Amino acid sequence: MCLPEPLAALKSLASRLKPDGVLRIMVYPHYSRQRIFQIQRLAKLLGLSFTEPEHPALLRSIMRKLPKSHPLSYAFKSYWDAKNLPGIVDGFLHASDRGFTGIELCQMLDEAGLTPNFCFHRPWGQPSIMAEKLSGLGEHSFSFWLHYLDLWQSLRTNFTLCLTKKERTQTTDFETEKHPLFNLKNPDLSLLYKAKLLSMTVTGGRFPSRTAEAPIKLSGKNLNNLLQGKSSPDSAESEILLTPQKEFLDFPIREKLESVKPRKHFIPRLSDRVLNPLYDYLFDAYTFHEQTQSLLAQALPNLESQIRLWEGHAYPLEDSLHPFGLTPYGTYFHQPDEIQAYSASYLKAEESSFFDFQLKNESVAFNQVKRFLKDNHIMKLADESQAVLRQLWILLFSYDRLFLEP
Repeated sequence: MCLPEPLAALKSLASRLKPDGVLRIMVYPHYSRQRIFQIQRLAKLLGLSFTEPEHPALLRSIMRKLPKSHPLSYAFKSYWDAKNLPGIVDGFLHASDRGFTGIELCQMLDEAGLTPNFCFHRPWGQPSIMAEKLSGLGEHSFSFWLHYLDLWQSLRTNFTLCLTKKERTQTTDFETEKHPLFNLKNPDLSLLYKAKLLSMTVTGGRFPSRTAEAPIKLSGKNLNNLLQGKSSPDSAESEILLTPQKEFLDFPIREKLESVKPRKHFIPRLSDRVLNPLYDYLFDAYTFHEQTQSLLAQALPNLESQIRLWEGHAYPLEDSLHPFGLTPYGTYFHQPDEIQAYSASYLKAEESSFFDFQLKNESVAFNQVKRFLKDNHIMKLADESQAVLRQLWILLFSYDRLFLEP
């Protein structure tokens, strides 16, 4: 994600992979990282840079002054690395940050001769789990599910995948090193923990899982096998080692979705109202079913039906503090009629840039931005054009409205 030619890098790595080798990758997702990208944009407009030692602390001070209900405040405070200045540089003043949609990532993997076998995502980001829970969406490929879960902000994590070669050699033996938490020779394990493991070889036990909803249950025999480094692909203890995405080992990208790409750098305008760019990426979820009607092997249900499918699966990702929710599901219930109208007519939306779009009462908005700059000791911007002031006002002050008045 930091390289100018990511596909070339993947092909090079794939060429060095042994027939039964595993390549683990982590890349940033496009949609789940949108708020981070918006903070990065804010920092850039304010002239903040990783090259200036005082700028990370200044950005932290600015973010702390935002209202608690501001989505950028939530993104900053919930970002683990924001707790220290080097982490702020890496997360928000990054020199070469970018994200991939699920479709973009899977197309690159396919072209590089790689296929995913395992996701390190939490349960709500596991394609196999969510494909079952959202079965009303139909049968789709791994690439679709990875994209769709990120689109609806359900991943809330980076894409972290274990990959193998598409044409890998099949072996009958399942060989693995001992899991470090089940290796009695591991010096990092306490004597008390090792004693507990040994006692459970008689009683069996439950072990928490990061990637499954329920704990993993192991019998005494299963645990004995793990401690001895023995396992087979079909045994219960293999879940501790690797759980392949069995439903998606057949990896060809059946849906040709190259044309479904996120919008960039424009403001959709419908009649007398304009969609607030601060919430623009959430609307990609509302229009995905329209974009893909003729592209998917099985068309998605309409927006209202998709919302009903998400009931019970999106609430853990929401809270009551933010005016329009944190996911497309949460935002939908605040102005459903307006969102439905936009979804139905978005193809006809006029594209306005920050240069030709004007806010209502713009002079008041610009003065609000200038006061904010002065209060935060930013005396002069590198670019003080109306387009920059417009973007700053939207990022800082428009969070309480889903649509803007031109």
